[in-house]
Amino acid sequence: MTRKDYILIVAALKHAINVSSIPDRRYGVERAALCLADALATDNPKFDRQRFLVETGVIDPPLQQTTVYVLCRTGSYQQWGQVSYSSRDHAQSVADHYNEVGEGPFWVKEKKL
Repeated sequence: MTRKDYILIVAALKHAINVSSIPDRRYGVERAALCLADALATDNPKFDRQRFLVETGVIDPPLQQTTVYVLCRTGSYQQWGQVSYSSRDHAQSVADHYNEVGEGPFWVKEKKL
């Protein structure tokens, strides 16, 4: 199967789910999408089952987990200040600066959002 075929199948299933006003019919279409996803995954090892089910509307997309880096004073695991950095290197350079000018000691902590 080609990518075009997968896109066509997703579009058809998504449409069937969206127009199903009767819960039992919607459930039936969702079950069919799940079974089809299993069959396609068996047929093609590169098939992304989760992406297929998200695109059809059967499941919600996964929450993205973001990592930020914050400054902490030595001896404390509490975040210092309100600023967070997306790069560990940037956060470390800020901590190094504060440590050099005598406002430290600071260290960098990874924080999951």
